Amino acid sequence: MVSEIKTLALEMLNMVDLIVQQNVGSPIILPLYKKLVLPFLRNKILTTDDKLIKENLQASYDKLRPFFEKKQTKDMIDEGEKLGSPKISNLSVFKEVSEYF
Repeated sequence: MVSEIKTLALEMLNMVDLIVQQNVGSPIILPLYKKLVLPFLRNKILTTDDKLIKENLQASYDKLRPFFEKKQTKDMIDEGEKLGSPKISNLSVFKEVSEYF
């Protein structure tokens, strides 16, 4: 049985895999990636100690958290504007929030 932390790491690998497969158009590279690289990465996740995976996932979370906080802020601003609050998304302070989203 696969632990919860390994399941999370495999789900993240699947998300990255989707990006790779959508952007690699080479008829030579893509099959090599699918047959060699992807199984290798899956195997490494399954054979790595949960503690090490957890540490790496925490580091990834720490790096990504600011982006998701900006996304959450933008979603709350958009929802507030839909409900009739004054337009605040045009203020310079909030322009950086929508930079990525």
